[in-house]
Amino acid sequence: MKSLPLALALFATLVAGCSKKGPTDADVLSGSRKILLSSCRQSGAKLPGITPAQLDTFCGCTTEKVIGIMGVDGLRGLATRGAPTEDVNQKLRQAGEECVEQIR
Repeated sequence: MKSLPLALALFATLVAGCSKKGPTDADVLSGSRKILLSSCRQSGAKLPGITPAQLDTFCGCTTEKVIGIMGVDGLRGLATRGAPTEDVNQKLRQAGEECVEQIR
C-alpha cells in the first residue's frame, strides 16, 4: 500500500509533537493503530472491487502486522530515524501480501 509511508510519516509527526516526557507505550500503540487503520481505509475505499467487509479485514490485518513487525521501539524511532530499513520494508510488503490472501 502506498499509504503506508504516509501513515508512518504522520505517526512520526505525532510522536515528535508529544510532550517532553513522551508518549507511553500504550499511547504509541493506540496512536499507531488509529493512524494506520484510517490511512488504509481511506486508500482502500478508492479501490474497485473490494467490499467494505474485505477492506476492514485487510486493514485490520495489515495494521496489526505492521505494529507487530515494527514494535513500540520501531514506531517511536520513526520520529528520529525516519523511514524503516529495507529489511523492515520487505517484511511489511510480505505482511501486506499475507493480508491480501485473507480476503481472496
